[in-house]
Amino acid sequence: MPQRAEDWRWSSASLHRDGRPNLDVGPVRRPDDWLAFVNEPQTEAEVKRLRQCLQRGRPFGESSWQLQTAQRLGLESSLRPRGRPKKIIDEPKGADGNLFD
Repeated sequence: MPQRAEDWRWSSASLHRDGRPNLDVGPVRRPDDWLAFVNEPQTEAEVKRLRQCLQRGRPFGESSWQLQTAQRLGLESSLRPRGRPKKIIDEPKGADGNLFD
């Protein structure tokens, strides 16, 4: 496995390194130090969040962007916890409003 993104055979990062134009520049301009950013290792917390996003099919990013994107793409369910929500059970009350003993 290559140590740097631009050394990977199928990576578009090599185009950036060689000064060739990208296949698609995308909607946001890349910073000048983009290759350094791409090659920076993720923290354990980032890896955990990335894995959760992959497993749940949820967008990865800042919370506000994640919510906007999930709403736009109809992925709101991917942001909710797994499983059925727990029922909230009201405590039985007597006629005077006090809890039964």
